[in-house]
Amino acid sequence: MHAYQFYISMEKIQEGTFDLEGDEYRHCCRVLRKIRGDSIDVFAGNGRRWSARIEKISNNKAECRIMEEYPPQSRLKPEIILGVGLLKNNLMDDVVVAATALGVAEIMPLYITHSIKNKINHDRLEKLALSALKQSGLAFLPIISDCLTLDKWFNLTEEISLKLIAEQHASVNLNRIQQLPSVEQVALMIGPEGGFEKNEIEKAQRFDFNKINIFPYRLRTELAVVTALAGIRTLTLKNNEAYNGN
Repeated sequence: MHAYQFYISMEKIQEGTFDLEGDEYRHCCRVLRKIRGDSIDVFAGNGRRWSARIEKISNNKAECRIMEEYPPQSRLKPEIILGVGLLKNNLMDDVVVAATALGVAEIMPLYITHSIKNKINHDRLEKLALSALKQSGLAFLPIISDCLTLDKWFNLTEEISLKLIAEQHASVNLNRIQQLPSVEQVALMIGPEGGFEKNEIEKAQRFDFNKINIFPYRLRTELAVVTALAGIRTLTLKNNEAYNGN
């Protein structure tokens, strides 16, 4: 049976008690029909998770008490910082859902020459990320940044030791990146529909981004994101404590 988990921010936990409100309350008490005395699992988006008991239900909230804290979940390694060219709303939704489920640490929408949009609905994307996280069983919410220029992106990723940019005609495949299993962080660039311009790839290379071929044929951006992230996880997941449920 699928084990549901509910989100509660750390600041709302006071002396071992908290109130489930809003969407979390409605999902718990209206959709799943949890009642007083039932146990639920909750998480804070930072790796911490608890078992709690519902003590009282009113019209707009459920008062709960923490009964047990589970061992904290380890973040998947390497931490992936994803820079992706801006897409149409529904496609950006797909990217955020998939990236969250695959344990990305940060999602940074980028202004690229071929970007379809010039802004994002930040609140909507954060809600989608939370929903994807609850379903996946992971316990870390990704940071979703505001839209960035390439210069800002390159500045923010300057200290990351391994930096990759997806390019269909690159000669190096992902599985040939020898340092991938050992690094703590990876910065990954995926272009929008239409891909990167030549000068954008050249600029990325000047900032030490390595061109990689994630698939020999053309992929839609949202599928390229899944392919690249799944490839990284496949090559590194066996080294993760989180792989064993810790």
